[in-house]
Amino acid sequence: MLKKSVLITLLFQIATSNTLKAGLFGLESNPQALFAATALCVAVPTILYKTCSNKPQKSRGERELEKFVAHFKIPETTDLTTLIDKGNDIDRLINAYRAQRLIENEKFKYVGIPLKYAKKTSDGLVEIFAQKITPSDQQEEKYSLAQVKDFASFVELSGLSDFGDNANQNIIYANDKLYVIDTENSSFEANTYGFKATNLKSLKIFFGKRISDDASHWLDAKIDELKTTHQDSGIECPTIATMPDLYTTSFDLQLVKKQLQLNRAVKQYGPEYVKMRALYNELRKDTETLL
Repeated sequence: MLKKSVLITLLFQIATSNTLKAGLFGLESNPQALFAATALCVAVPTILYKTCSNKPQKSRGERELEKFVAHFKIPETTDLTTLIDKGNDIDRLINAYRAQRLIENEKFKYVGIPLKYAKKTSDGLVEIFAQKITPSDQQEEKYSLAQVKDFASFVELSGLSDFGDNANQNIIYANDKLYVIDTENSSFEANTYGFKATNLKSLKIFFGKRISDDASHWLDAKIDELKTTHQDSGIECPTIATMPDLYTTSFDLQLVKKQLQLNRAVKQYGPEYVKMRALYNELRKDTETLL
């Protein structure tokens, strides 16, 4: 298909060619024929131009969504049976990669995050898939001081508050690491007073008797320290869910979320309803401007 710029140049050359001028000049004595020929010369190129340019252009949101899916696509060599469907909450994926970046920056040796991927569905939405983590066999030794220090530091910096329970564990021990399974926003506590000390208390309860004595004493001392330091005495503390600077990408995440919100509305209510809502919002903005 011809590009617009090439087509415009071609049409200009046709319109200004000597052959066309000579043909029209010969019809000067017949006004009706001259008018018909002129109309034909204008109509045909216009139709051709519209035909070539009639391909619907993707919005910026659609283009950003495509970049997002391409960035997090499932590698072709992946065994799909090793993945778990985690629904369509893309914050799970974003937080997982933010957490992974935090682990790399802080060089946490004993903390792991399952890989997560995105796949676009036929209705314009996105499904999130996660790497399946198989727990290690029954742990014979208790968690060491080094392991507890690593994971407690991760909890302190990330705001992780969801450790699960006996029925639904969010922390799985495998390959000498403690893996954080769920990474949706609700797994990371909001900015509330003293949440670091509170989260470490919850972590100690989760560990129970599975940590060594020296690790237990260190964790108690860390909790007491956080209770009294300025770092955890009422100022807002960032969590993974509020740390976009930890993860840099080549796409606009806010536009991706808006496009998914639009696609969800189209799926639920239909395109005509969505268009009417968009028109209504524009008219409301114009009215507010006039008032």
